[in-house]
Amino acid sequence: MKDKDKTKEQLVEELQEMRRKLAELQASLEPASRAERAQFDEGAQDLVKVTKERLEAILNATTDVACLTDSSGVYLALNDAVAQRLGRKVDELLGKVAYQFFPPDVAARRQDRLAKVIRTSKPLREEEENQGRIFDESLYPILDSEGNVKAVAIFARDITEQKRAEAALLQAHNELDKRVQERTAELSRANAQLREEISRRQEIQEELTKSELLHRMLVETAKDIIWSVDLSLKYTYVSPSVQAVLGYTVDEIRAMNPLEVLTPSSRELIRRAFEKELRSELPQPRDKFISRTDCIEHFHKNGGTVWLEITTTFIRDENGAPTGVLGISRDITKRKIAENKLKESVKENEVLLREVHHRVKNNLQVVSSLLSLQSRNIIEKTYEQMFEESHNRIQSMALIHEKLYQGKDLAHIDFKGYTRSLLAHLFHSFGVSANQISVQLDIEAVPLAIDTATPCALITNELVSNCLKHAFPNNRPGTIRIAFASHDHGFNLVISDNGVGLPENTDLKSPQTLGLRLVNTLVRQLGGRMEVSHSNGAEFIIQFNKLSSKATGAEIPDRSGGSLS
Repeated sequence: MKDKDKTKEQLVEELQEMRRKLAELQASLEPASRAERAQFDEGAQDLVKVTKERLEAILNATTDVACLTDSSGVYLALNDAVAQRLGRKVDELLGKVAYQFFPPDVAARRQDRLAKVIRTSKPLREEEENQGRIFDESLYPILDSEGNVKAVAIFARDITEQKRAEAALLQAHNELDKRVQERTAELSRANAQLREEISRRQEIQEELTKSELLHRMLVETAKDIIWSVDLSLKYTYVSPSVQAVLGYTVDEIRAMNPLEVLTPSSRELIRRAFEKELRSELPQPRDKFISRTDCIEHFHKNGGTVWLEITTTFIRDENGAPTGVLGISRDITKRKIAENKLKESVKENEVLLREVHHRVKNNLQVVSSLLSLQSRNIIEKTYEQMFEESHNRIQSMALIHEKLYQGKDLAHIDFKGYTRSLLAHLFHSFGVSANQISVQLDIEAVPLAIDTATPCALITNELVSNCLKHAFPNNRPGTIRIAFASHDHGFNLVISDNGVGLPENTDLKSPQTLGLRLVNTLVRQLGGRMEVSHSNGAEFIIQFNKLSSKATGAEIPDRSGGSLS
């Protein structure tokens, strides 16, 4: 049984050596006569027989599955182990394609491995699981004299039990390692707990000492007054800074009721707040982190008053129920004085600004009145109309200042209310009845700054005036619609009517009338764009951005709806 001890590599080397000698013999013998050829054939047959016997002996020299296939997977030689594994005889397998005896998935994997060995001319070793068994399979290429793969030697060893033994050994090792770690951890925890128990009292004492010193330093060196009272409003602690703020020593203030140092108005405020906070704790205590802040006026020991900003929260027991009040008081007297001065200054400025708006409105009214007086002496109808238009423009601006003067907000105007007043003035000025021409307003309640409101007011004045003069001739009834809305980036102003529309020869790029030229200028001043539609009357759509001060030029579309710049 010496041959059974040979390795797979040694068996493959012997196969390659035998194939090489046979090829050399065939190449070197060239019989010249029929007798010599017969003698050669007889010798060759003997050699083939010896080679076959030797090959079978080599394959059966191992207890592993061993076979020899060509590049197509056809069995050239195999040992008894292969036949036993497949449940067939050796003669039944020789010359057959090996893959037909295996399940499709196993056959496909074997084909791939054989193809790889033939392609690379290198040995291949892989583990494969088949029908619940694990095999260590090795493939070795058999090369001819030119280095081409002529056959492949395949060896497979069943290593299922070995794998199971390895897995069992690994599991046992892991379990043992886990037990060792658990026991080690238990010992470590016990040791740590023992050390903690030894040092716990000392550490707690040290931490308490440090914490007490730190808090005492923070409280006693703070400029704010830190204090606490019980629910009967008796001081339980007051920081030393009380003397610098209120003039009383700690002993003096603790001998007093907290309400005694408050002015009457502040005393009543605190009393009501304290009762309200206590009631809010019933029937269940609230969040323990809730606090409140009040500005309270206190009496100073020297007879003056001091404003303190007081932030308070309840001190609670383990059940969350209030047992007292903790407070921090900060001196805000200087800030309060500055706030009062600022409020007085704001009031003075409001008075001055209202006076400015009032005087501007009055001056504009004077100019408007002068124009009205002057127009009475004008005989020419055209000039009289020009004076009337100027009068209306001045009135629209004066109305803005009147609204600002009368309103609460001196910087913004209610455009909806302003538009109603402007329409009432224009209808009266042109002698138009509301029964003849109705008005539909869809104006969003948006406050406008004066630098935005003034151009919008003049634009509205010009376009509505044009409607009243030209859109409804011969007392024709109609409707004027004004819409104003805001969006993310600005505003939309739409003024339309269902009258006769603009004249066919109106040049919207370069209008000849002062009114449309003024509208274009005002749209540029707003940094916006304008579109004009002629369907069912006239419609002017003006879009502009918020707080836009840079003119971008008005854009007016042509009669077909296209945009002209």
